[in-house]
Formats: sequence, C-alpha cells, structure tokens
Amino acid sequence: MRKRPQVDLGLVDVGASQLDRARALAMWRAPVPPGLRAVHATWIEDGLAGLPARARDVVAGTAASPVDVWLARSATAHLPPMIVEPALAAIVGAHAAWKLVDGVPTAPVAALVAWLDRLGADQLAFAMTGASKRFAGTSQRAAIARCTGIAKDELMHVMIAARTLAPRLSSLAAHQLAVRLPRPVGLLVHDQLVAVRAVADVPVWPALLA
Repeated sequence: MRKRPQVDLGLVDVGASQLDRARALAMWRAPVPPGLRAVHATWIEDGLAGLPARARDVVAGTAASPVDVWLARSATAHLPPMIVEPALAAIVGAHAAWKLVDGVPTAPVAALVAWLDRLGADQLAFAMTGASKRFAGTSQRAAIARCTGIAKDELMHVMIAARTLAPRLSSLAAHQLAVRLPRPVGLLVHDQLVAVRAVADVPVWPALLA
C-alpha cells in the first residue's frame, strides 16, 4: 500500500490547541482526504490504477470494512486534505480582485489557470522592462531569476507564476493547488512550487492577487 505523507502539522498554527491538532490528525487518518471532490479527476484515476474495481466504488462512496478502508487509502494516499487553509483564506478574501473567497481548494480550475497565466505574464513583463505598478518595490533581478530556465511553451506563464508564489504558500497550499489542476500540469506546477521557496524579494499578497 502506498503511504500517505507524514502529517504536516503546518495544517495548524504552532500555538494551535490540542483540539485543532487532533482534528488535523483525524483528517489524515480518514479513509479518503476531506474534500476529495475538489481534486482533479486525473489524480484520482492515477491513484486507482492497478487496484481492484471495488476501489473505485469505495472512493466514491463509504469505506465500511477494513478492506474498503485499505483500498480507499491506497487510492488516495498521495492526495492532500482539501480544506481551506484559514490564513490563506483570510488573505484572498480581503481582496475584491480575487473573487474565489474559499481559496485554492474550491476555486474553479479555469479561474485558477487564468490567474496563474496572468500572474506569470505580468512577472515576465516586469523582468523584461522593470516597469510595473503591480510589482513596484520588488527587485527586477529577483523577477529575472524566477523567469530564467523556464521552457518557452504554452505553460511558461503558469510555471513562472508557480515560482513567484512558491515562497508565499505553505506545503499544504502548494499541494492543494497542484491537485486542482490536471495531473500532468499539476506535477510540473508542484515541482516549481517546492523548488524555489528560498527565493528572496517575493511580491506581497496584494500584488499576487491583483
């Protein structure tokens, strides 16, 4: 059976109560991650590959027996709980330009892709010209670094956006964003989200959400 990643206590704040920590642990112990319907179907299909047909029914329904629980966990162990991260929800909800008040886990895929594409295009333009109201006060050199080494294809802007967002997202939020997208794209986005967390001079949230 594939193992689910260890519980990331980043699900709760460092000073969180014992009850909040217990809830976080319970989410990771559930047969399937909470909010599984928010995960793009291609990730679920990948998890079901090679498992008995019964696994599909269990994931779509209720795991009643120990065997059902085993199948459900085997199919979804690679997926995060699709809860709304309170800190991120508070940030995105404060800006009218970002209409998806519930944040990444429940945002429509088309809206997420459009946001990433626009953010990446604006970051590339800033890297090339240094002129941008959106990124005023941030380093053009840092923007150039984020745009360097990205393939010039239809996903270029999305990849640049992922690099730009990376230091601002927790590991949970990064994983949630990746699995909202079709798996081939989500894997590429996740690679960028986890690879460049140390990049300095990151745009502030209002600029990222503009």
